[in-house]
Amino acid sequence: MKRVMSSLLTSVFLPLIPFALALLIRWIFLGKLSWEMFKPAEIAFAVAMYLVMCMIGSRNVVDKELANSLFPPYLIAISAFIALFTLSVFLTTYNTHIITETIRLLRENSSAEINNHIEPILHRIRIFTLLLSIVVITLSEMARNKYKIEV
Repeated sequence: MKRVMSSLLTSVFLPLIPFALALLIRWIFLGKLSWEMFKPAEIAFAVAMYLVMCMIGSRNVVDKELANSLFPPYLIAISAFIALFTLSVFLTTYNTHIITETIRLLRENSSAEINNHIEPILHRIRIFTLLLSIVVITLSEMARNKYKIEV
């Protein structure tokens, strides 16, 4: 049990520290927890770091055929989370631009409308990234335990 807890601490929680710290800082300054506090880019990057650690650990499996068969799924998952990271950074930046431009237009013309179509997309990406992270971390931990992969 002690080995499992130590393994979970180093392999799962260590890569999630930046995400957790950013969430804690937002919670302290905003005083509330909400979906908007979960930045999909941060969780995607943290899970990609976790998967890199697992991929490196999978190379140490005694059975080299098994080690070689574990490499592509990890690489695909890392690529997917890097793509999610890039997409969410782009959409968040674009959303900030839209809000800034809307505020500028509202200052110039009080009849301007706020027309933000990016926020619902960001919300869906936020939920998708969070759910995918949970699934991938669970599957990866199952593989690590089954094949005795040390990270």
